[in-house]
Amino acid sequence: MATSQLKDAFLKLKWIEGKMVAPQAMRRAVNAVVTNNSVFFRPWGQEQIHVYDLEYGNWHEVPECLYVYSSLAYVCNVLTTIGGEKDEECTDKLLSLTWKTEQPWEETLPYMPTKRKNSVSMTAGKWLVVSGGIQAGRYLTIVELLNLESKTWSSVATLPEPIFNAAVTFGGGYIYMLGGNKRPGCPTTTVISCKLDQLVRSFIGDINVWKKLTDLPVERSSCVCIHGQLLAIGGQYRNTDTIATTSSTNSHVHVCSSVYQYSSTKNTWNIVSDLTIPVSECFTAVLPGNKLMVLGGITRKGVTDKVLFGTLDGDSLSQDLS
Repeated sequence: MATSQLKDAFLKLKWIEGKMVAPQAMRRAVNAVVTNNSVFFRPWGQEQIHVYDLEYGNWHEVPECLYVYSSLAYVCNVLTTIGGEKDEECTDKLLSLTWKTEQPWEETLPYMPTKRKNSVSMTAGKWLVVSGGIQAGRYLTIVELLNLESKTWSSVATLPEPIFNAAVTFGGGYIYMLGGNKRPGCPTTTVISCKLDQLVRSFIGDINVWKKLTDLPVERSSCVCIHGQLLAIGGQYRNTDTIATTSSTNSHVHVCSSVYQYSSTKNTWNIVSDLTIPVSECFTAVLPGNKLMVLGGITRKGVTDKVLFGTLDGDSLSQDLS
């Protein structure tokens, strides 16, 4: 069992359906990006990026990015796309946009060492971590770090297996990577983690950095760390066992509404609450005040534009927010 800084204290969550909906039905391929006043969402396979203004409660669109299948992160206080594809060619570029200005997307950061699309990317401390992805039909295990102070790249310990479009989060000094795909159409329930400090000091070929946790009960979940706890939100499974609150989409795939919490002491996943609707491949964001936002995804009726909000038991949710 992997060492973890998470402490077991099961959360009590309550969920409501928001009064507003997203500007379009959308499903997740990359994580939502949260800033102090905004949440950015990039639908699967699209150039368009939508932004929800937390201060005024309305939706906007940012200028279209040149590359599809790029991941998103908030790097050096600006929205940044990492890699992607244009005209069936992968790129190693990072494009940055200062939101609410009239400036276009700009190349302000050094290129990645590896061209790729569909990577799993996030910022953690002074580092941008870029993992996995696809390059010219190759499925990657490569992990590269950008030092946001020195603006230099380094190659570090590779993933145990190729992965792309996984959900990723950071908490307690650890990176957690959930699910994703090993190959197109081959979703996985694998969960891996590593300590950021150890990853920074690692080298290519170091096999002692990434640790495997117990598999998720479902595929295509999203994930967050909140109040020191790792949560997996929604998902789907492909058998008839009753492992979650479900709604069948066809004879083989079932979508679930379950919210799972990871127990680091027992290395198990436990259901702690249920969403108001079954959904997989949704966006999940932790908002200021430790509120949760779940947007879009795939339900039994197809891709949705619904928005859900979650709070810890005992907390209240602003009427303006919902």
